[in-house]
Order: sequence, then C-alpha cells, then structure tokens
Amino acid sequence: MSMNLGNSTQSTINVTPLIDVLLTLLVIFMIIQPQHNRGERAEVPQESTSHPQDDNSHTIVVQLDGDEDQVRSVKINEQAASMSGLTMQLRDIFKARAQKVMFIQGTEKLSFSVVAEVMDAAHEADSDIRVGLMPP
Repeated sequence: MSMNLGNSTQSTINVTPLIDVLLTLLVIFMIIQPQHNRGERAEVPQESTSHPQDDNSHTIVVQLDGDEDQVRSVKINEQAASMSGLTMQLRDIFKARAQKVMFIQGTEKLSFSVVAEVMDAAHEADSDIRVGLMPP
C-alpha cells in the first residue's frame, strides 16, 4: 500500500480504457478484410430441355484420359484431338459461337496440372471462354 504524504500527487494513467479501444479496433480490422477472389469459377453443366437444332448450340466437352502427367487421349465432343493442336482446334470451334462455354472432364488418376494446361489452351484460343469442370 502506498501512503500519500503531504500535497504531492502521483499521476498514473488508467490503461483499461485504452485496452478496450485497442480490442475494439482489432475486432473491426478482423471483420473488415478485403475479399480476394482467385482461381477459376466452377461451372456445372445444365441439362437442356430443348433439342439442339444446329451444330453451334451444343456444349463443348473436352475429355482427357491418362495417368498422372501423361495424357493418352484427348477428345472434343467424342472426336479425337491432340494436345499440341488443342489451342487451334478450340479457336476454330469458338470462332463463330456467341456462347463461349466449355467443360473439361478428366479421369480420376489424371493430375490437375494437365487440366490446367487445357484451361490455358482454352484461354489462349479465346480469352472470353468460360471453363467448367465435370466429374469423371
């Protein structure tokens, strides 16, 4: 215990309100964080209720078959294609299309790096192409 002798006064800062302000600011800054959206948006194929009349109205599906980092076959709508010429083939397909959506379907054993290569090829063909992923 301390004893006050005479007229001398001791001034001490009460830090309790400062800690309350600090904790309040901490909570505010934790809540107000900028949202960073990164990566590709996942698109789910929708079933069509109408039958397509022309060749441009059906969905483009790129099917990949292989193990790990090796691709055995690439198909675009059940037609054989090659990984080396995929960008040119997709450019030709999407040249006259208004709706630029394609889906990628790979096997379970295939690594995502191969799927990412196909996404890059699609974006090289046309930067407006929206890419969706389909389960195997």
